Amino acid sequence: MAREGIDYPGPIPGPAGLWIAMARGECLRALLFLWRWHRRDWRRSHLLAL
Repeated sequence: MAREGIDYPGPIPGPAGLWIAMARGECLRALLFLWRWHRRDWRRSHLLAL
């Protein structure tokens, strides 16, 4: 017999699943930011076109 909350075969339900999904998204965003920073892509982007 499976213990409750440990051997759940599907996605994590409820607020815990939402929190984990948001944390994964933020980690991906941080990695992409660092990758662009080290490649110096930010120097080529113009925020204001004059």
